[in-house]
Amino acid sequence: MRLALLSVLFILSIPCSSQTMEMDSLRQQMFKGDITALKALSKYLNSKKVVTEFLGHHILNAQERHIASRYISESCYFEDLFSSKDETLTREIFNRFLASNEIIFNENTGYFTLKNHKPYDARCILHKTQPAAINLIKQEFAKSLPSIMIESGSDWSYRLRNSQCLLLLAEYFLKQRTKWNIYYFNDEDYVKSFRFLTHMDFAVLDEDSSINSNYRMTSEFKRQNLYSYFYSHYNDYKWDDSLGYFVNFKEEAGKKDDLLILFETLQSKNDTMALSAFMLIGEEDPAKVTQLSKQ
Repeated sequence: MRLALLSVLFILSIPCSSQTMEMDSLRQQMFKGDITALKALSKYLNSKKVVTEFLGHHILNAQERHIASRYISESCYFEDLFSSKDETLTREIFNRFLASNEIIFNENTGYFTLKNHKPYDARCILHKTQPAAINLIKQEFAKSLPSIMIESGSDWSYRLRNSQCLLLLAEYFLKQRTKWNIYYFNDEDYVKSFRFLTHMDFAVLDEDSSINSNYRMTSEFKRQNLYSYFYSHYNDYKWDDSLGYFVNFKEEAGKKDDLLILFETLQSKNDTMALSAFMLIGEEDPAKVTQLSKQ
């Protein structure tokens, strides 16, 4: 009886697990840069058929067109095509776009883009990193450079004192963006690496129109802006032998707001320092504290 019940449950589970199999297969091919898979996915953009998909342990129901649109969006960097979030991406619109443009795959960012596409010059505010934070990073990196620098190839450029390491790191940060049911939990390693290389924090535009240097796991938008900044400005940085890091010779980094420094100190591994920062924050302007806490 138990064996029969398990057999029934197994049979019933087969349709659910295979409802998005073809789309998922096309998605995996797109990750490898297969443009034919990108074109093949367009046939689902008009389908209102409801299918079952999985997000971790969660079972969800969604229309095929919404899944296809999501898969296309996460692998494509077409500013004109996705400029309006309210506009539904249809098969006709997407096929017309593909037919009228030359599409290439950028291995460094993991995006399909227009040929000869150049990222816009994103605004970035530079802040000096606190010396205490730099000292902790130096101690950690003295043992070995983080794996992301090795995987991105930025370790070689760093050893050659070539500022291209900043662009390579920003590209890899963008490539390791969060996708549907795919996560990378190494944001802090990137922040540390940029601090190690430049002794600076980089504040770029966030989804809520604020400009800050807090990089969350799910923020693809901020990763795009950071990449766009370094695409245009990595050559502004030159290695300084006397200082031991890359210096921006075109723009001077500003001093961080004292309250922002206190917020960063909350994450200190030193409990005494973190508690002291917490108490000092309580003495600050509540409105300013509330605004910063949302960033």
